[in-house]
Amino acid sequence: MWNHGNYGSRGFNFIWMRHRLMLRLKAISLHVIGEECLEIYNTFNEVSSASMNDLLAKFQAYFVPQRNITYERQKLLLLVQRERQFVDDFITELRKQLRNCDYGSLSDSILVDQLVRGLRESRLREHLLRVPDMDIKKAVGHLLCC
Repeated sequence: MWNHGNYGSRGFNFIWMRHRLMLRLKAISLHVIGEECLEIYNTFNEVSSASMNDLLAKFQAYFVPQRNITYERQKLLLLVQRERQFVDDFITELRKQLRNCDYGSLSDSILVDQLVRGLRESRLREHLLRVPDMDIKKAVGHLLCC
């Protein structure tokens, strides 16, 4: 016959042991991380009840640098084709910087605008400005044939 009381106490003991093990793991981790990280840990809210995963997430959020969208957009706006830089390399550089700017659906339009604005040769810029309904495919096509 199955003894419900015995099974319940074993389950409780298992949960209690797991809880104590997690507390010990947390204590060891806090000891190992060093004084500077412990000071950072002490700035976190509600850490006494936080799990190890929660603590790792808090440390990651603290140490991973936050992106400054305005700064990234400014870098994009200042990009111009360098001397002896091929147009396709310039487009690649624009695309890479554009990924950091969070423009969403405007990305392609802004890419074309920045490409036209940043071209070294005014002849190419003027040629592209005459093309109606410019998109990046048209721009690249026109730049390849010029």
